[in-house]
Amino acid sequence: MKKLKNRLTRLAGLITILLLISGCVSNTYKVGGTVSGLLGSGLVLQNKGKDKLAISANGSFQFSKAYPDNESYDVTILVQPSDPNQICTVTNGQGLLEGTDTKSVIIDCGPNQDDPSTYPLSGTVSGLEGTGLVLQNNNGDDLEIDANGDFTFPTALADGSDYSVSVLAQPQNPSQTCLVSDGHGTLEGRDIIGMTVTCQTDTFTIGGTVSNLKGSGLVLQNNSGDDLPISRAGDFRFQTPLEDHSTYSVSILSQPSSPNQICTASDNSGNVDGDDVSSVAINCVTETYTVGITVNGLSGSGLVLQNNGGDDLPVSTDGSFTFTTPINDGSTYNVSVLTQPSTPNQACTITNASGVMDGAKVTNITLDCVTDAHTLGGTVSGLVGTGLVIQNNNADDLTINASGSFTLSQPYQDNSTYEITILTQPSSPNQT
Repeated sequence: MKKLKNRLTRLAGLITILLLISGCVSNTYKVGGTVSGLLGSGLVLQNKGKDKLAISANGSFQFSKAYPDNESYDVTILVQPSDPNQICTVTNGQGLLEGTDTKSVIIDCGPNQDDPSTYPLSGTVSGLEGTGLVLQNNNGDDLEIDANGDFTFPTALADGSDYSVSVLAQPQNPSQTCLVSDGHGTLEGRDIIGMTVTCQTDTFTIGGTVSNLKGSGLVLQNNSGDDLPISRAGDFRFQTPLEDHSTYSVSILSQPSSPNQICTASDNSGNVDGDDVSSVAINCVTETYTVGITVNGLSGSGLVLQNNGGDDLPVSTDGSFTFTTPINDGSTYNVSVLTQPSTPNQACTITNASGVMDGAKVTNITLDCVTDAHTLGGTVSGLVGTGLVIQNNNADDLTINASGSFTLSQPYQDNSTYEITILTQPSSPNQT
C-alpha cells in the first residue's frame, strides 16, 4: 500500500512538470538564400531531403517550412535545370538555425560542362549572286558561302553557349550587302535553324559633267529613260541608281536652244563596277549661222562691207554675198559699209543691217547703191538779144535771158558725159 502511494506521488509530480512544459512555445525560423546564373527551367531544391522548393528565376528564395531554433538544415539540388542544361551548385547549404531566418544559402548555376550534348548552328542564305561571302560565329569559325540555300557552321556548340553570327566578308562580282537576321542568342537544348542571311546587290549612281552649256532645254537619258533636265554647266547625277555590273548608256534626249547648241556625250556607256560612275562627259557647242547680204545698183568699184566691225567683205558686182565668219546663235550682227564705191562715186545704204542670230542664217539684209549726181552749168557773156536756148546732150533745154551764170535743171551722175550746144541763137538783135 505504501509502495502504491509513492508511485502515485511520483506520477502526480511528473504530470505537474508536463503541464508546466506544455505552457511554453518554441520559436521557429525558415531557410533561404539567393539563386544566380539560372537560364534553364525545372530547378528544384530540397532541405534535409524532403522539404522541396521549385525555382523558376534568379533572385531570393525561401523554403516554406519553418524549423525550431538550433535545428540543422541541409540544402541540396534535387533536380538540375534544363533548356539549357545547367549544373547548379550549393554554397553555405548546411548549418544550424540560430535565432533568425537563414538567408546565406547560395545557389550558383552555370553550363553543364559534363554534358556531351552539342548543337549545330544553321541557317539559310538567299539573294546571293556574288562570290566571296564569308560568315563567322563569335568572331571565328569562318564559313565560306558560295550559293543560296542552307548552311551549317562546322563547329557545333554546347548547350547554353552564346552565339553571334556576322558577315566577315561581303560578296563581290557583283558587289552585294548581306544582312543576318536572328543571328544572336543562347543555345537552349536544341538546334538553331531559323537564322537567315539575305543578300542584295549594291546599287550605284551614274553621273558626270556638263561643259559649255549656254542654252536651255537640255535633257539627258540613261538607258533610254530616267530623264534628267540640265539647266546649267557642272556636275550631274541621275536619280535612279543601278545594280553593280549592270550596263549604263547616257544619251541626249533634247538639245538646248536659245541659243541653239549641239551637245555630245563621251565616256557615256559601260558597266557599273562596284562604285558610282562620274566619268560621263557632256560637251555643248553653240551652233553658228552665216550672215548674207543682197547688193543692188552697184556700178562703181572698191565697195567693202563689214560685220560687227570686222570680217571685211569686198563686193564688185550686184548679187548675193555671205560673210566668211559664221556667228553663234543668239549673238548680235551689225553689217556696215567700210568703203563706198568710186568710179563712179556711189552712196550705198543698208536695210535690216543689225539683229540677233535666231537659229537660222540671215538672208534679209539688202544694200542699195546710188551713183552720186552733179549739176552742170557755166557762164554767158555779151548777151544782148533774146531767145537764146542751150541744151546738153540734145536735151535738158535751158532758155537764157541775160549774161551771167547758168545751171541746167537736171543733175548728172558722176562719170557721165556732157555736151552743151546752142539750140536757138538770140535775136533782136541777132547774135551768134
